[in-house]
Amino acid sequence: MHDDWVIVGTEGTIVDRGTFLGWVRSGSLRHTLMDFEDLRIRVYGEAAVVTCRGTSSGTWEGNPFSYYELATSTFVRAAPGWMCVLSMITPAIKEEPRREEG
Repeated sequence: MHDDWVIVGTEGTIVDRGTFLGWVRSGSLRHTLMDFEDLRIRVYGEAAVVTCRGTSSGTWEGNPFSYYELATSTFVRAAPGWMCVLSMITPAIKEEPRREEG
């Protein structure tokens, strides 16, 4: 996680690294499940984009949450290696399996 990292939440809020890590340190934000699938990674020189879909569950200020979401993160190559500079969360719809006709 780069010092300049921010996360854009589902409500359109932008939260910086210090605030986010403060929530984790204090216990305000706790994740009990982060189960992602459909991982897509694309590298463009010194930058990369990672997109996945899945479930994020836990508690926020003691209240349980569970979201099915798309998560997209942008990474840059910097010392000491690849570092995330931006994460964006978008609500997703679970796709029903396709049935064969006939």
